[in-house]
Amino acid sequence: MLLLTFLTMSIETKLSNLLKLQQEAKDVNTPNNRLIEIASNSAQLAQVVALNPSAPTELLRELSYSKDSATRKNVAANPNTSIEVLLNLGSEFPEQLVNNSTFSILLVENPNLVDIIPLNTLRSILNYDTLPVSFIERAVNQLDEDTLLLLAENPETTKEVLFQLVNSQYRQVAEAANLHVNFAGEINSDWDITAIEALLKSAIRGQEFGNFLEQLERIDSIPEFVIKSLPENYSAFKRVAVNCATPGRELEQLAKDNNLWKQLFLANNPNTPTCVLQDLAKNNHVWLCQSLANNPNTPACVLQELARDNYRGVRENVAKNPNTPEKILKLLLSDSSESVRRFAIARYLDRNPDGLFAVLKYYPIEYSTPCFSRLIVLMHPQFPSKLVKKCDSLVWLERYAIAQNSNTSLDLLKVLVNDSNRIVRAVAKANLYQKAEGRR
Repeated sequence: MLLLTFLTMSIETKLSNLLKLQQEAKDVNTPNNRLIEIASNSAQLAQVVALNPSAPTELLRELSYSKDSATRKNVAANPNTSIEVLLNLGSEFPEQLVNNSTFSILLVENPNLVDIIPLNTLRSILNYDTLPVSFIERAVNQLDEDTLLLLAENPETTKEVLFQLVNSQYRQVAEAANLHVNFAGEINSDWDITAIEALLKSAIRGQEFGNFLEQLERIDSIPEFVIKSLPENYSAFKRVAVNCATPGRELEQLAKDNNLWKQLFLANNPNTPTCVLQDLAKNNHVWLCQSLANNPNTPACVLQELARDNYRGVRENVAKNPNTPEKILKLLLSDSSESVRRFAIARYLDRNPDGLFAVLKYYPIEYSTPCFSRLIVLMHPQFPSKLVKKCDSLVWLERYAIAQNSNTSLDLLKVLVNDSNRIVRAVAKANLYQKAEGRR
């Protein structure tokens, strides 16, 4: 009983002392030396000191390096924090920076503020609609492509800022700004015509959407209105097979010549006997490897070696080869190169239209970056909606793919109808309407 009483009194004493220290840590009249002493006591007390507007600037600088995230966050919110520390913390805590009274004063007093803000901080704060348009307009000249794209895809970006972005040197940024609902307005009718024009002009990292129409056709994912409205444009993208009529026995005779150009001719010819192609594979010249990888008559054992080639172009041709075995395609689905993955996905789904789940096993969509191979997967009619938990891609084509997919959930569609991109909004509305009518 005595022990219990002692322990209870001990706990009460510690709590009382802690409350006193917290009061001191909050008090603007607490001497600087005392605040330094309290902050060193524990992380919990350091958090309180970090919010004290009378805390010395040097102490706040020291606390800005704390391992404790809450302490750093409070330093970013403290009006007595130095400008240098404040701007550095802004990349991690943009809300605290933007709402800090010191920052508000800086916006008014320092017209050149944008020039001294670190790029990472600038990226973080541009999403806040409390920033003056004049500040954002100046910031545009300091930003890289990814940050400008973030700004161009923000539904809150003003028309004044978008006017600058439509003339961006970066194609993707200019495209996003041109299609922004605050710049071009809502699409009230004939959205399919506008969508066709935008889709065929669009690109992801220099790869144009039109070049992938054939691959999308293989998985039955080309929008119907595109096929109906642009048959001539579409047919221009069709693959045309060209066969050489030279008999195999004549090709074997040519194989006795070690001239590189003749070897290249043999490596390209679909009639070249497999035994000759295997001999040619012993030469590691990159041109020969590319030609062999592209030849539909190249044996699987050679293609397997070429699939591990250091040169991307060789692996691309292996992925495009119509006779590449499935096990090699699966290897290429997780290749380090986006273009290799793109061709591997298209070839694999061409043979296995219902094989999306096998693709997802080797090609984890959530860890990939925006590219056409990922777009093909997102547009697949069997793409499971549970894998799309959010729709915040900076690439509008990906948000379009999610908006048009019949498996996309109602909750996601309700988000996408408020997208910054007028085409994404229109397609999401159309999809919602069809679901409501019971057609999907």
